[in-house]
Amino acid sequence: MIEIKSFRAADGGSLILCEIKICDEDCNEKLICRLLPEQYKELRLKKGEISEAVLAEILDADELCRALRSGRSSLAHSASSEAALKQKLRMKGFSARSAEGAVEILVSEDAMTEDEDAAREAERCLKKLWGKNRIAAHLRSKSYRRESVDHALLSIEYTDFSVVCRRAIEKKWGSLPKNTEDAPTARDRAVAALLRLGFTMSEINQAARQ
Repeated sequence: MIEIKSFRAADGGSLILCEIKICDEDCNEKLICRLLPEQYKELRLKKGEISEAVLAEILDADELCRALRSGRSSLAHSASSEAALKQKLRMKGFSARSAEGAVEILVSEDAMTEDEDAAREAERCLKKLWGKNRIAAHLRSKSYRRESVDHALLSIEYTDFSVVCRRAIEKKWGSLPKNTEDAPTARDRAVAALLRLGFTMSEINQAARQ
């Protein structure tokens, strides 16, 4: 027998906790499933015995709630594109349907606006003293849409990357090293490192003159 024992509101009414008891010859189990208020209304649940089909619907709803909670937690720690967040949720074991549903809810709540998330991520990269090329590559690697990457790069359009490069040089070496007899490739290695950080040769040369 599968029976709904009780319902109670949680998290200020944003969730409904549904207590379910499953009893048969081999099992005596109690489940606490989470439901969004709209899911609770849609399923029209009542206390008492339910079928396995209804239990399956409740478990699907619970998984969506858990995926939504995981998605919110992920966004609280770092910005993410829709595609990347779906992938993160899939990697955490959620079904494709639950991952997609959770992201759709987050988008509808304006919890994630991809353009602004990408712009915030670009600002974080600037604080790491990255050049524009590295920032653009990083945003693309996080699966932001092309339009969102363009928006993010536009938001840092007036950044003087030669100044950013200068700060990176000061942090790493104090001043750009010079090739010497003792260190014949010191400058070459430093320049290569700056290029990997996304700076152009023009920006590196200008930073070295500052």
